[in-house]
Amino acid sequence: MFFLFGWGKQTRKELSEKEFDICSYCNIDRLKVFRITTWATLFFIPVIPYETKYYLSCPNCERGYEIEEEEADKLIGKEEERYY
Repeated sequence: MFFLFGWGKQTRKELSEKEFDICSYCNIDRLKVFRITTWATLFFIPVIPYETKYYLSCPNCERGYEIEEEEADKLIGKEEERYY
């Protein structure tokens, strides 16, 4: 039996509607929060995510920097779940 596995397929999703900060490269007030997920694939179909990173990035020039998940949640206004 032959299975074709792969890894390194990346998907990019914009998480914010709002714009934050100014891009230091193109001077446009457009930085947005993005999530990039890296997947393991089976027959070229992404099946298992094994790495997720968050970025504050310019959609115009695509330059930016990595941020922590907590900071991304704070920027997009995601409420923290609290268990009491």
